Amino acid sequence: MGATHKNDNLILVSFGISALLSSSIFNNREPIQFIKATVFEPKKYLQHIIKNSAINSLMIIIPTVLVLLILQKTKLLLFVPLLFIFPIINMLLKYAYFKNQFIQQIYFVFVIGSCIQIYLAPVILLLLPYLYKKAVTNLQLMHYASN
Repeated sequence: MGATHKNDNLILVSFGISALLSSSIFNNREPIQFIKATVFEPKKYLQHIIKNSAINSLMIIIPTVLVLLILQKTKLLLFVPLLFIFPIINMLLKYAYFKNQFIQQIYFVFVIGSCIQIYLAPVILLLLPYLYKKAVTNLQLMHYASN
């Protein structure tokens, strides 16, 4: 529809919807017993989960990329790597605030709002290392609680 009306903003909105869909898939929490029983160290476990979420996000992102290629909107392909940020941030927030899903969702809404306001988007990139460290620390506490 964006191509027929010559409005690239509609295509950007479809990017946002794709990113939200790909991040909402991973909102469910696994039981804490799975985290305690995993053979991975907490850091490796988190890396494994993030890698799997990025691979699973491709199922939603690839059709969007194919439509862009068909419509010959190659300039908009520069935004494709940004589609992976939402699922990664959602996974980091999920494990950083594992016990409180409400706080996770509030922070995720803040992330989405920050990305809409372009001048706050770099703040999200600065948050990634902090969220990663907090998620690993929280996973270590859960993993080693029974040991």
